[in-house]
Amino acid sequence: MNIEVRYQSRGGNTEGAAEKIAAEFAVTAKPVPEAYTYFGSQLTEYVDVLFLGGGVYWNQPHRDLDYYIRQLDPKMVGQIVFFSTNGGFFPHGQSVNHQLAVLARAHGLTVAEETVQINLYLHGFSLLNGSVLWDRIRLSFWSKKGGNIPEKQTRQLCDFADKLGKDLQLTD
Repeated sequence: MNIEVRYQSRGGNTEGAAEKIAAEFAVTAKPVPEAYTYFGSQLTEYVDVLFLGGGVYWNQPHRDLDYYIRQLDPKMVGQIVFFSTNGGFFPHGQSVNHQLAVLARAHGLTVAEETVQINLYLHGFSLLNGSVLWDRIRLSFWSKKGGNIPEKQTRQLCDFADKLGKDLQLTD
């Protein structure tokens, strides 16, 4: 079974989460390319399960992830499993996972019902996240850089990947 993990991350939280999921399936997590720098699916071979994740920016997915989904070829993906990270106080990620699932289904992609959203409560959070103008700027005095996922959230990710692996018959 071919499993891939792709992510969009600015502060490092989603990258860290993607690496945890990828480790559960002994694959390498890879970032999605920047939007509008390519055209067409970036997958070169059929993928049975694509774990696809991104950060939550003002209760919206990042444009790079939105564009990546629009470029996917439904013939190249068996199903997508969404995950998200949220550095703010409010757990909006599941609604973002839902937004991404609606977009993916509208493009003919199959989406798993199971999703996971990791709340990190200011770990890697920036007030400017999601702003096109300030896309690359971080308020380092406001928060520490993300990516070092705390133990509680690491367990949540590993439990999610383990359960999904068994449900989808990806692992024993």
